[in-house]
Amino acid sequence: MISNYYDTRPDMTDGNFREMLERVAGRYPENTAVQVRRSPGEYEIWTYEEFHREVVVLGRWLLAEGLEKGDRVGILMENRPEWCLAYLAITCAGLIAVPLDILSDAKTIEKYTAFSGLRYLFTSNELESRWRGMTRRNGSFPVLVNADLEESEGGQYSFRDALSHRGNGEFPELSGSDTASIIFTSGTTGNPKGVMLTHRGIIENINASIMSLPIYETDNFIAVLPFHHTYPTTCSLLSPLSVGGTVTVVDKIVGPVIIDNIRETGGTHIIGVPLLFDKIRKGLEGKLLKLPGPKGVLVRALMRISRVTSRWGWKTGKLLLRSVRTGAGLGSIRLLVAGGGPLNPSTGEFFNLLGFDLVQGYGMSENGPLISTNTPKYNHLATVGLAVKNTDVQIRNAGPDGVGEIVVKSPSLMKGYYRNEEATREMFTGDGYLKTGDLGYFDEQGFLSITGRNKSLIVSSGGKNIYPEEIESCFSESPLVAEILVRGRPLGQGNPGEEVEAVFVPDFEALSSLHPEAVNDEAALRRILQDEVNRINAGLVPYKRIVHVEIRREGFEKTSSQKIKRFLYQHQADRGSVSRV
Repeated sequence: MISNYYDTRPDMTDGNFREMLERVAGRYPENTAVQVRRSPGEYEIWTYEEFHREVVVLGRWLLAEGLEKGDRVGILMENRPEWCLAYLAITCAGLIAVPLDILSDAKTIEKYTAFSGLRYLFTSNELESRWRGMTRRNGSFPVLVNADLEESEGGQYSFRDALSHRGNGEFPELSGSDTASIIFTSGTTGNPKGVMLTHRGIIENINASIMSLPIYETDNFIAVLPFHHTYPTTCSLLSPLSVGGTVTVVDKIVGPVIIDNIRETGGTHIIGVPLLFDKIRKGLEGKLLKLPGPKGVLVRALMRISRVTSRWGWKTGKLLLRSVRTGAGLGSIRLLVAGGGPLNPSTGEFFNLLGFDLVQGYGMSENGPLISTNTPKYNHLATVGLAVKNTDVQIRNAGPDGVGEIVVKSPSLMKGYYRNEEATREMFTGDGYLKTGDLGYFDEQGFLSITGRNKSLIVSSGGKNIYPEEIESCFSESPLVAEILVRGRPLGQGNPGEEVEAVFVPDFEALSSLHPEAVNDEAALRRILQDEVNRINAGLVPYKRIVHVEIRREGFEKTSSQKIKRFLYQHQADRGSVSRV
């Protein structure tokens, strides 16, 4: 059993975000806190001294506008420095930040606005257009603060005008138990809830993050995930800011722009979802395979050497393939972290053979979010790692295979769901552990593996448990499958149990080159996919084999974090939700 793998620094003792920011700005006033690219090689930079000053000014302006401690203030903006400033100004002023999903439609935004009682809302020109035509029910329509306006107009305040405030009003006293943020979960099962996270709870999760990975003042995080999710807010924004590191805000999430940001700023960390790393891998593999002549032969030979030596625990790719990483614009990267869903083990292996450290973690919004993570030293790619500091993870009601429900207790746990005491009670065990709704098991060394969601579990007619995610992962390397969802199909006619059904979205680009006849021929397409299913079934025990196949020509509907909304495609009725982050 691996234990005490955490960094040896003292734990963070800040009681709230105001104390945290004052401490870091006092220690590293000239360090770059936040930066954004304005033109090739040119960045607008906020030092910690400047960032702290603008947070204070903006927070005092909000209070001067009549807001009081505990009032809710929304943020509906793309990733940009103003998002970072708004979040910390809101929380440092004793108000509650309510980040909203930028992909939400007007109806959803209006619902969350009314439900949370937003007083003010930080937005931008593009996202402000979502508000046009909305009703102002119950007087809940918030005052807008637009980051793109040069000056206040049309009932909207400009961000610039707010930052020109010269008041010296006092901030209210803050307690670590005060609510800092309400996060509406992504709703993969159709029932989003408002997760209330406290100042101290989030700081405890920041502490767990920097102690496990670890993170220092010299690190530069390339922020690519939308900040409105708990995962990037805690891990890509607040964690580096808590130690004096840099957050580089990427304004366009496209490959060449991300590479330019890394190359120009010396980026060291990327916190991403598995899909992002799959896409980067695909691009890198394509370039490596196309390398001409002796250079291509050499690189592929070095990859083989790296693969062989990795079996003995040697990371020879770090030295042997340094020039490849540098040539790809990724030479400064120190750590890649995947979360939000299962990482394809072959993707993790590819990056690690190239000399990167790609690790996988696990969490959920209700824990702020980090629960466990692999580290560069202790990295088992097929698992989600070891429990982070001050976090107790247990397996309850385990079956003969050791798989049971994952429950967790930590100082990061949510206060509860906003205005939903019943749902809050249902989320906790009698002894105060959070029920994650995920199924998993520990190996002998303490690494946690996720087998699936409790809600999507398939039970065979013989009472065997079948985990859809396990079967879906078998198709991760198939060039013919763009997306897959495995679900239980009831036997019916009084027969208990379910059979396995797979719904495929074919990769029509790959089909057009491998099997062009199947692109527009439904019978040929079904025959080819059935052959693929037969190939996978041959490696599965009988009760796990796919019995029914469906084909979709359009992708599944997903959340903004690119998780399939399973509740829309299940045969059984929606049975509630817990968010994965």
